[in-house]
Amino acid sequence: MHRTSNASSSGSAPNEHTATAGPVCPTARHASTVCVSRSNVGTNTVGSLCFEDEAGAWLNGPVRRTWGKAGQTPVLRLSGKRNSKISMVAWMCFKDGAEPRMIYAIRPSGGYTKKDFPRLMALLHRRLDGPVTVIWDNHSSHISKHVKQYAQRQDWLTIVQLP
Repeated sequence: MHRTSNASSSGSAPNEHTATAGPVCPTARHASTVCVSRSNVGTNTVGSLCFEDEAGAWLNGPVRRTWGKAGQTPVLRLSGKRNSKISMVAWMCFKDGAEPRMIYAIRPSGGYTKKDFPRLMALLHRRLDGPVTVIWDNHSSHISKHVKQYAQRQDWLTIVQLP
C-alpha cells in the first residue's frame, strides 16, 4: 500500500523534499511500484525512511596458497559440520530529529525467503514504533505476491521499489 503525503508548497524551503507517491515507473515489474527520485523521496518523510538489503558471507576463508614438500600437493581438509555460510539483512533507518539507526538480523544457515519478510517487517515496525517507508531492490523475495499482499494489509508500511 502506498500512502501519499500531501505536500503543500507554502512555507517549504526551496530544497526541502517530501515523500509522495510519484508516477508509476515505466520499467517497474508491478503497476503499483513508485518511482524513486529526488522529488518524491526525501528526508522530510512522516515516520522512518529505511533502506534495506541482504548479503551472505562464507565463514571459511578460501585457501590460496600453502606450503608442502616438493612434488607433493598438500591437501587441506575442512570440517563440513559447521555452518560455513551466514545470511544477513539490514536496514539503515532515518527519521527527522533522530539519530540514524541500523537494524539487522542474521541467519546462521540458509537464506531469507519471501516467507521471512513479513516477520522481518513486523520486527522493523516494533523497533521503530511508527510508520515505515522501506526502499529496496527488485530481489525476487521483495516482489513476490506473498510480500505484496502483506504490505497491502499494513497501514503503517509503505514500500518503494528501486527501478
